Amino acid sequence: MRILIFGLENIRLLSNIFNFDDHKIVFLVKNDEKYIYNDLIEKCELILFNFNNFSDIDFSTFDHFDLFIVSSSKDNLNSLFIHRLDQIYPEHNKFVFIKDSNFAELQRDFGFNVLSTDELLRGNVIDILGG
Repeated sequence: MRILIFGLENIRLLSNIFNFDDHKIVFLVKNDEKYIYNDLIEKCELILFNFNNFSDIDFSTFDHFDLFIVSSSKDNLNSLFIHRLDQIYPEHNKFVFIKDSNFAELQRDFGFNVLSTDELLRGNVIDILGG
């Protein structure tokens, strides 16, 4: 599977879900984040860009990916990026990680597969406490 991951926010979680050796993983990351989690992403391709805007990203070159995962540390960038992807690739599989559960619900209203990290953490705490 060919996967494009925007951001590094949930990299440890994703590395437990996907075996990075078995899939073609490309990370689209901010220039100054390229050294974060170097041990996890050393086998993956990195595409670097300026986070101030998306003008230096040619979205039309992403058509060969099977799955898009949006997981930067900023919810507003996540939603902008997923909306832009959806305009160009409405039929591709896309998942978004968003911290704020209210913001996540808003993105679900647009039809996106959204995972709220707050909800996931709360769910894990409930499971741990036996609720």
